[in-house]
Amino acid sequence: MSFWCLAPSPLMLGGNLPDNTDADLALLTNDEVLAVDQDPLAAPAVRISQKRDQEAHIEVWVRPLQDGGRAVGLFNRGETTADISLDWAEAGLLGKWTARDLWEHKNMGDYDTRLTHSVLPHGSVLLKLTPTAK
Repeated sequence: MSFWCLAPSPLMLGGNLPDNTDADLALLTNDEVLAVDQDPLAAPAVRISQKRDQEAHIEVWVRPLQDGGRAVGLFNRGETTADISLDWAEAGLLGKWTARDLWEHKNMGDYDTRLTHSVLPHGSVLLKLTPTAK
């Protein structure tokens, strides 16, 4: 669903809604994640880095948002947990940005050159970066 929101794509669900678990409903109704999907700018994400070798298969995607922020997807398609970094130079970012994990609903702090997050195997992290006031 993280990549779906970065695309941005219409979110469609097939199935019997009353059969959804609480976890399913939390996934489908996360307001912060849905806000990325429905951002009025409607600009798609761009892959800014990829590492693929015998040990890892990771990708970093960045999407501009109408409010000047960025949505960032960290994807681990490998078999082991990976530390995935967003490098400001690769992403074209300048200055200090505040990061928020949208699935966990947690502020991560301020960063100014690089952000690194541990991502489980076959997992993803969806972040929102907001420029800090000068």
